[in-house]
Amino acid sequence: MNNNLCIITNIGAHYRYPIFSLISREIGCDFFLGDKVKQKLKTFDYERLDGYKRTLKNQFLGPFYWQTNSVSLVFKDYKYYILDGEPFCLSSWIILILCRKRITYIIKTKYAFPGILPQQLPHCHLLWSNSEVEKIRHDY
Repeated sequence: MNNNLCIITNIGAHYRYPIFSLISREIGCDFFLGDKVKQKLKTFDYERLDGYKRTLKNQFLGPFYWQTNSVSLVFKDYKYYILDGEPFCLSSWIILILCRKRITYIIKTKYAFPGILPQQLPHCHLLWSNSEVEKIRHDY
């Protein structure tokens, strides 16, 4: 593994391809992308993305889901993790708890974690402005 940055996301939506490509080109990153979400959503061809490593199977349990093989990434030698900011992904909660010694960034969305656990963990930071994204770039 050459990269210090790992992005784990629920799906590779077509509109995310430009920013994922830029991250890959400018910073370098390993991407682990989910296979599906409940609503129909157009995805990009994952193989086109430099840094694409694996498709994670999203297994749904009511409103929640688990990303198969995502938690095992905590035991890899990544320094930074970027996760989707939604409370419905149970495996993301486990990753947040297990990543105590590493810096974890959460992409803030309208469904972001509701003001509890992530903000209270010293290794977690919410990404929802350009200044926080620049901090990753500078620290990296």
